[in-house]
Amino acid sequence: MTKYNFSTLNSSDLEDLACELLNAENKRLQNGIFYRTFKAGKDRGIDFRYATEQNENLIIGQVKHYLESGTKLLFSDLKNKELPKVIKLAPSRYLIVTSLSLSVSDVDTIYEIFSPYIKSKQDIYGREALNQLLELHPDVLDNHFKLWFSSTAVLKRIVAFEQLGRSQEFTTAYLTKKIRIYVQTPSFGMARRLLNKYQVLIITGEPGAGKTTLAELLLYEFLKDSYQLTYILDDIKDVEKTIKPDDSRQLYYFDDFLGHNSAEIQKLRAAETALLYIVKRIQRYPNKLLVMTTRKFIFNEALAQSQRMTDQEFGNFEFIVDLKHYSKDQKLQLFRNHVEVSKLQPKMKRIAGTPEIENFIINHKNFSPRSVEYITTASRVSKLDCNHYEKYIRDNFNAPDEIWREAYEQQISEYDRILLNTIFSLGDHATFKKIEKAFEARLRYHRENHQSATPLYAFKISFRRLTKGFIDKDYSKYGKVFKFSNNSLVDFLYKYFLNEPEEVKYIIKSALYLNQLYSRFYPLLGSETRYKTTTELKDRLAFGKFEKTSNKDHQRLFLVIMRYKYDLNKITVGHICAELASIRNFGDACVDDYAFSQLELFLEGVNHPLLIETIQKIGTKIFEPLFYPDIISEYVVELCQLIKIRFAVDPAPLFKMHRTDYEANIVDELMEQMEAEFDNADDDIDLPFIIEKYQKRISELQSFGIQVNRHVPNLNSRFISPQDFRNLLNEQDPDDLSFFKI
Repeated sequence: MTKYNFSTLNSSDLEDLACELLNAENKRLQNGIFYRTFKAGKDRGIDFRYATEQNENLIIGQVKHYLESGTKLLFSDLKNKELPKVIKLAPSRYLIVTSLSLSVSDVDTIYEIFSPYIKSKQDIYGREALNQLLELHPDVLDNHFKLWFSSTAVLKRIVAFEQLGRSQEFTTAYLTKKIRIYVQTPSFGMARRLLNKYQVLIITGEPGAGKTTLAELLLYEFLKDSYQLTYILDDIKDVEKTIKPDDSRQLYYFDDFLGHNSAEIQKLRAAETALLYIVKRIQRYPNKLLVMTTRKFIFNEALAQSQRMTDQEFGNFEFIVDLKHYSKDQKLQLFRNHVEVSKLQPKMKRIAGTPEIENFIINHKNFSPRSVEYITTASRVSKLDCNHYEKYIRDNFNAPDEIWREAYEQQISEYDRILLNTIFSLGDHATFKKIEKAFEARLRYHRENHQSATPLYAFKISFRRLTKGFIDKDYSKYGKVFKFSNNSLVDFLYKYFLNEPEEVKYIIKSALYLNQLYSRFYPLLGSETRYKTTTELKDRLAFGKFEKTSNKDHQRLFLVIMRYKYDLNKITVGHICAELASIRNFGDACVDDYAFSQLELFLEGVNHPLLIETIQKIGTKIFEPLFYPDIISEYVVELCQLIKIRFAVDPAPLFKMHRTDYEANIVDELMEQMEAEFDNADDDIDLPFIIEKYQKRISELQSFGIQVNRHVPNLNSRFISPQDFRNLLNEQDPDDLSFFKI
């Protein structure tokens, strides 16, 4: 027998389930009774009812969740709050349903409280009785998606999942709270169907619309069905490392895969080729799934910048989380769910539950799941007087940016702000040690330039304060890191610093790490800065020393690119050339996708004669990182043309590094492209042009030193259908190419 503890249902969900189960049982007993539920609100002691013309309150039922309260509070509320209502209603029959487990003694106690209105102890349903009804009526489960997750077996299966740094999402407390809050809209079913169709799903939407929540619910859904989940922390190539070429069930998840703002769109450039390749690998096997999330405007910008993604029809994978999918009733239910599971003070819950506040929230233009979560998070209002809570709610919705401004300027100390600014300068996340060292460097600058002493234990005190609402613990490939708790805070700080150029100068002058300059303020190639290029920036790049890292070549490359972008002139170009020539191993310099993309953009855009001369002297080793095993044929041609024409370097030696991989992957990828075009070909018109195109592509690859062992047949001016042509390609013997010629 399947056992459900109903922990993933909120009060409204439990009422709907109880009514449906009891109606199913009435139908089985053929007693003619059909209970009706009511719109959420003040129930006056009625959660469901059976009425006749003679008696509108013939049978009344009350549903009590009390999931975290226990029977003692249940008995007290039944006696002191519900019994007076029942006496006033005077039903002929009264039913009680609760998700709590009830002993024989508990049933007797409830029966005595409501006697004579409860006619039989069989009209008292606890957890065990509900599970018995579910056993009798399993079809009811189909209408209660969230109930599946309260199954003891399913919960154990999901909670047992272990993934570095992601244990929080798989604790029972986190999972049950997440699902209880969730209000099912058509979005869930639509997104699931899209994922099943394409095996790849990109969930987009506006900030705070509920992208991550929808993604996590989908993850839980597939974990329930025994999929193995892999969180992608930073690098899409992690998929390639773990994907199994078989029928095993694998699910991959990459949250915010394009970053949090348009300045980070360069992440796409860094991983574009790998992403395209991995999507093909995922779709090659029936039980592999990939779920990604990103902001809508960032995805639009990515498609606009990437012809390859457009050609691969990435738009087909997109599912937009739109607040229009929420009806007013669903908005209201979402808000009530958050209030119900929150740790808000009872008085605050009563304020939130007033009709004035509920109507204000569900009709407000700034309604979003994130805004609702923000105002119902107890830690944010722990020091707020209850009498000011209504104003806090209204202010938050009317001017959400101003809420962060008040928190930033009024609720934390000067040193808290310095620490917050330091964390912001370090990018998406940073380790505890890196944050501490960067903060101490900022304090040294503060002491030296303001002749003021800093308090003892400033870092520990401020860090502890910021963990209460500003920053959270997370995990990346670097281990435990800290990041901002809310992306809207990052958005606020971006806007704030645009109007605070002096603070940007302080960060530049005191920066311990080079990435404090480019992570937020002065991005590298591929993005434009919103901040003025100042003398302070140029001085730091020219003379300032930064903390040495274990990967010196990586740091040298980024310093070259920073100076090339922000400080290239007749005087500095010699220093930039010398720094570039000092890089010993460009493979080490391109340790991640971001560095790879920066080298690629640098080589594509460089046009200064001295820099080009330096690159020619360096030779093929500067291009080696760009030639990786899963590179696609189209990009190989573009890259070789760049190397040969702009830099006059022979690319042929570069192919010796991955000879076997290139022969297999490039040819297979080329043939897949060719077959895809044949599928849509007009036999008489398109086919000759397609063949000519790929004959040229193969000739180009061979001219650069790639051994292509599959040739495109020459039609010799005779008609051949796309299917016949594919058959020829599939049947040819790679060792006997006498029939084929270029």
